[in-house]
Amino acid sequence: MEPLTQRESEIVRSLATGRTAAEIAAALAVSCHTVKTHIRNVYLKLGISNRIELMMLLERGGVASRSFEVFERRGKPE
Repeated sequence: MEPLTQRESEIVRSLATGRTAAEIAAALAVSCHTVKTHIRNVYLKLGISNRIELMMLLERGGVASRSFEVFERRGKPE
């Protein structure tokens, strides 16, 4: 599985708090279209199709959680 990028991880964390794409876009100073593109890419990488499935993965420590761990370890020295 391809790990999530830093930006994708950031957006997933924002989605998990209940933020909308428009709210995330405003907070990140990017367009709503850009955020929606990142969301679509996350869904493709995780093999899901909506936020409900994303929340279910996060709740049970599934693939999304492991992607965050892989990304976070990549940038840190062992």
